[in-house]
Amino acid sequence: MNCRACNSNNLLFYFSSKGQLGVNGNYDFYICKDCKSLNLKANFKLNEILKFYDENYPLFDIKRTWGRYYKFVELELKNVVIRRVKFLKKFINLKNLKVLDVGCGDGKFLEFLKRQYNCYVVGVDIVKLNENIKIHNNINEIDENFDIITLWHYIEHDENPIKTIEKCYNLLNKNGIIIIETPKFPSNGFKIFKNNWAGIHTPRHFTIFSKEGLFSLVKNFGIIHYSNFTSFDRFLLYGLTILEPKEKNFIIWLLLSFVFRPFLLFFNDIHTVVVKKHV
Repeated sequence: MNCRACNSNNLLFYFSSKGQLGVNGNYDFYICKDCKSLNLKANFKLNEILKFYDENYPLFDIKRTWGRYYKFVELELKNVVIRRVKFLKKFINLKNLKVLDVGCGDGKFLEFLKRQYNCYVVGVDIVKLNENIKIHNNINEIDENFDIITLWHYIEHDENPIKTIEKCYNLLNKNGIIIIETPKFPSNGFKIFKNNWAGIHTPRHFTIFSKEGLFSLVKNFGIIHYSNFTSFDRFLLYGLTILEPKEKNFIIWLLLSFVFRPFLLFFNDIHTVVVKKHV
């Protein structure tokens, strides 16, 4: 097994972790001694991967997961879209652009760009959750170019992120940008919770990128921004580590989010890089 971030074969066993959010079994993670990223040892077939994101996956159906409190979660998901759009606008004028969102999920981010900025939008996801957006099952099906390519919490789910980023490079227009947001290793959350930390999302996350690993992944681009920006609420990974997402835990989740607020001032569990294509 080679490191999925930097392609090094200099890996060392680091820890085992139990499956999270409804997945059984134990899974091994290896650390890359060169870039310090974590790599899940796994060779799943597509049908096995799809089982991790079936109807029982609690982060898909918020109404079933959170019951009578789902409207609060729905509102937060709308805020996630707003945060992403505001972040994007720091780097590029969004009017009438072509946007590809890899790992588009419910497609709400793309819907917003289409409605508010008249963008041409395309998504990629193995599960199609939005009938109003053109969504491909695989990025290799795409043969057109884009001004913006976003990978919001996708790259850690990718079995071959190096190949995916190479494909993104070829799909990007001159002066186009790519944004990658992903959990970070090491981080405060991992230091506290170790192999139970929700950022490793066992076994759905194949790679937890260090800063060095993330930079290696985008080495063919020009880096224009790097930070601990997160489009999700900063408590999310802590909440998912401590509590099972379900209706009866919502009030406790809310209370804990206030208790954790002072600590979250030092949040570094997610990192985001913005890169530009060399021309």
